[in-house]
Amino acid sequence: MSAGRERARQSELFIVTDRRATNGRPLLAVVTEALAGVRTFRDRTGVEPRVAVQLREKDLPARELTEIAHRMREITRKAQVRLFINDRIDVALCVEADGVQLGVTTVALETARKFYPQLELGFSTHCLSELRRFATGVAACPDFAFFGPVFETPAKAGIIGTKGVHTLTEAAKCHPKIIAIGGVVASNINDLLVVGCGGVACIREILGAPAPGKVTTRLLDEIWKFDEAAVRRIPLT
Repeated sequence: MSAGRERARQSELFIVTDRRATNGRPLLAVVTEALAGVRTFRDRTGVEPRVAVQLREKDLPARELTEIAHRMREITRKAQVRLFINDRIDVALCVEADGVQLGVTTVALETARKFYPQLELGFSTHCLSELRRFATGVAACPDFAFFGPVFETPAKAGIIGTKGVHTLTEAAKCHPKIIAIGGVVASNINDLLVVGCGGVACIREILGAPAPGKVTTRLLDEIWKFDEAAVRRIPLT
């Protein structure tokens, strides 16, 4: 297996939820349809993709969030993908999620690692300085780190185009599993993987699509097609 093919096999796709991005459709139904695309990819290729759902509904009260999380846990187990809860370690434990996504204002990584070693820990940042703390050993290291937005989104300007490929390349040097988020579509996945990202995360690209399952399958196809040895250009300039 080539180095590029091994990179593709290890690369991850995260589906990050936002119930306001579903064009009025029920969130759980949209995620269920999106995950049907994982099954399509698996059945067609024989490849077991690395896919996870991150439940990210920050404004919901704990009880309502927990109810949705329980149902999301059922959906993700059936689809054989992992589930992460944004910020809320208590909810993650309650529904037996695989992990939790933390940030600069949440429970510290060190604390989470010490008291909840069974959880995978993700971290979200848009600052290289935060990532460099992991690389130098100043801070506890997460299992993966979301970095972005890499491209412009409806809410935020993208890193790419303002600071160029250098920022994303430097981020990938700071942690072995940088997950690019923000404006990710099928056509730019190869560009993100070639500079060292360990995967991608999508919100509207999947949740807002008329056929979320087809989009998920296409994204996984693009990840699997990645072959570092075949890339002859440095993109995103």
